[in-house]
Amino acid sequence: MAHFRGTLRGKSGKLISRLGDKYSGMTATLDGWNFGVCVYIRYSSILEKDCISIYLTKGSNDLKKVKHLGVFTLEDLYRGKKRSRKNR
Repeated sequence: MAHFRGTLRGKSGKLISRLGDKYSGMTATLDGWNFGVCVYIRYSSILEKDCISIYLTKGSNDLKKVKHLGVFTLEDLYRGKKRSRKNR
C-alpha cells in the first residue's frame, strides 16, 4: 500500500503520479541547466515519522548535491503557529 504520492506536470501538460511505500520512500529531482533541487521523502524508524530532505544541486550539468537545506517533518509546518482544530 502506498504511503507517499508524488505528481509531476511537464511540457505535455499531462499530470503523472508515482507511489512509494514506507520502505522505498520517494526521490524527486527538478533541474535546470545549472541549478536544481533534489527532494527525498521517507519514513524514519528512528524518529517514527515521515521526513523530507531537501538539497540544492548544480542542475543537469552536475548532479552533485551541493547544499543541504534541511530535514523537515510535519511539526515544521506548524512551528510557531497555533494549529486550528481543522489541521489536527
